[in-house]
Amino acid sequence: MTKEQTMYPTFSPLEASHAGAVAGVTVVIADDHQLFRDGVRALLASAPDMELVAEAGTGDEAVIQVAALQPDVVLMVCNSQQAMLVGEAASAPRLMGAPTCAAIPMAYNEGRVGVSLGCITNRIRTGIKPSEMVVTVPREELAGFTEKLRRRAKANDEVAHAVTAMLKAK
Repeated sequence: MTKEQTMYPTFSPLEASHAGAVAGVTVVIADDHQLFRDGVRALLASAPDMELVAEAGTGDEAVIQVAALQPDVVLMVCNSQQAMLVGEAASAPRLMGAPTCAAIPMAYNEGRVGVSLGCITNRIRTGIKPSEMVVTVPREELAGFTEKLRRRAKANDEVAHAVTAMLKAK
């Protein structure tokens, strides 16, 4: 099945894969929470058309895994500050609501970074906190993405320091 022929899942990766929603999508999970990685691994195991090719517990591990494996989608959890940086670094990020399981197919199909606010089922299965969001980064966005994030973080820190100094001077 070609990328253009894929569809969005309706309920869960299992139901979506049985409906032919995605074909052979390779995924890397990049998150420091083992519970989240365990939960996503179990969900992906039930979706025969999605293949978990690696897990990374740190950003450095993720960069190495992504460079070596060139997955279709990288999936991670971010807090709101990290999601802000992802949104600033991405070409055309898409803010998504429920269901969270639509995040991987959306990133794959549209070639866009997705920031999913999540759904209760996913939060229960993976242990994601209410303050966290699921981020999916497609292969098309991976080239230079880490460097874009670093530049945005540095620029935001410089602005924060300048504004703080200006406010203290008043």
